[in-house]
Amino acid sequence: MKTENPFTSLRVLRLSDGIFSRALALFLLVILSGEGLIRTGMWFKLWPEPELGSINAELDIKIQRLDSLVNEEKVDCLFLGSSQMDAAVDPDIFSQEVFRLTGQKVNCYNFGLGTLTAGPAGTMARLLVNRYRPGLLVLGISARDFSRDFGELARSYKDDPWVKYSLGETNIPGWLFENSMFFRFANQLRSRMNPDYMEFHAGLLRSIQPNGYLYRSGNDLSMDSAPCIPKFELYKDDLTGLNEVLTLNGENLRVLVLEIPVYPGFLERYVENDRDKYASLFREPIMERISEAEVPLILSQEMAAKSIPDSGWNDVLHLNFRGTEIFTTWFARETVGKIPINPDNPD
Repeated sequence: MKTENPFTSLRVLRLSDGIFSRALALFLLVILSGEGLIRTGMWFKLWPEPELGSINAELDIKIQRLDSLVNEEKVDCLFLGSSQMDAAVDPDIFSQEVFRLTGQKVNCYNFGLGTLTAGPAGTMARLLVNRYRPGLLVLGISARDFSRDFGELARSYKDDPWVKYSLGETNIPGWLFENSMFFRFANQLRSRMNPDYMEFHAGLLRSIQPNGYLYRSGNDLSMDSAPCIPKFELYKDDLTGLNEVLTLNGENLRVLVLEIPVYPGFLERYVENDRDKYASLFREPIMERISEAEVPLILSQEMAAKSIPDSGWNDVLHLNFRGTEIFTTWFARETVGKIPINPDNPD
């Protein structure tokens, strides 16, 4: 009878361990070499810093640009909201008007994000306040921000590993996105294999200004395909997000809520095809909630009807650059009347 050598399996295990160890060492060498190469190229300005690689292309672009901006000067105020805020407020015009009225210099950035609704806006507000420590946070709101019909594209912000990591939840992918240029670069290469993503990304790069404002120049006021809300109800998750923002208001941070207007002719259809329901189902209950939190609210729909011409609208939900100039100048005046502007001391 043939006896099996008991040491054969040990030799196989040792061989396997050796292969695994060498593979791991090679893997780490590639990562460290790649990290060093990318950072060296960044140092000598041979290529830009890879983008963050989060779940949203606009978030990637704006975080990178805002990080670069705060390395040069403090950002005093941030504007947060959906694509409607993206196109409504130009931080440079806002700062110029505040300086004209008060003599105070404020440095602002528009952190509007397409598809953002009030629910994930609470998460993003906490992230931005923790990361940049502004003295003023302005949340732009509209009825769509509280309707479940429009919110599903934005819910994933809360699940993004980098967002979770930035808010204190330990996870390896989030840490790598924040700290590893090689990891970002590898993720960026994967994204570039998607032509639809790259086309969307290129459009954002062309439109987003250095101050975060998303420049629009269109003028299409057709309402046939406009996104009406057929059955409006204040969605619980979005009310929770609003509360998250409101509770940030305090000694070191002033919070201001701004109603972002829609094209006045669209108001007849916006909420359940009834102008009155915009007020009864959205405006009035939201005003009550904000008032209870003792946070200032600026209403703008009436101003838009009186002061922004048809040529100032990109579409029925968004202003274009002409409307933005009118709206931002007015908004700066209203803000000065509501909140003392002093970047060194919010009080």
